Amino acid sequence: LDIELQEYVETRLEEGADDLKAEGGTCVVMDGGTGEIYAAATLPYLNPADMSVVEEGADQLKAVTQAYEPGSVFKTISVMTLLENNAMNPDDTLFCPAVIEADGYKVSDSHERDDATFTLRQILDQSSNVGVSLAVENMGFDKLYDNILKYTLNERTGVDYPGEASGSLQPFDRWSRITGYNVSFGQGISVTPL
Repeated sequence: LDIELQEYVETRLEEGADDLKAEGGTCVVMDGGTGEIYAAATLPYLNPADMSVVEEGADQLKAVTQAYEPGSVFKTISVMTLLENNAMNPDDTLFCPAVIEADGYKVSDSHERDDATFTLRQILDQSSNVGVSLAVENMGFDKLYDNILKYTLNERTGVDYPGEASGSLQPFDRWSRITGYNVSFGQGISVTPL
């Protein structure tokens, strides 16, 4: 760990949580090429100098020990998969209705909008659940599944910290159309922040 960066991350995480009125938070700063961790922090903090008061969860580094459903940040994985499979380029367009249906469920964006045509860049910029779902479906949900496995996003990293959680990913042969849509925008899958 880089001690100065660690201190900075802890300060910024606490300030950010206060600004958002959040009860907790987690942050990891790492080298994406090597996996080297420079800083990692989770709120609430543990004060080793005063063990008389330990808040619940303060004894865990949740970036490692707690899996979560990533939500919209996972769209970057879907878009990377689209690009790597030459399914779309950043400026390719896709008609994105306001709502799509699958298996009796409706999928829409988190913000109300009319039908629109978006570039892949705009799908990511607008964080469009519909756009990323349709783009990944056109490419093939199997390719997204394969990339999740390739990137080992659902597996433990092997970091030297006790209690590392693993993510969860339903086997592809059990995916329905709505599962493919949901996973494309980060629901129905879990990963650790690390």
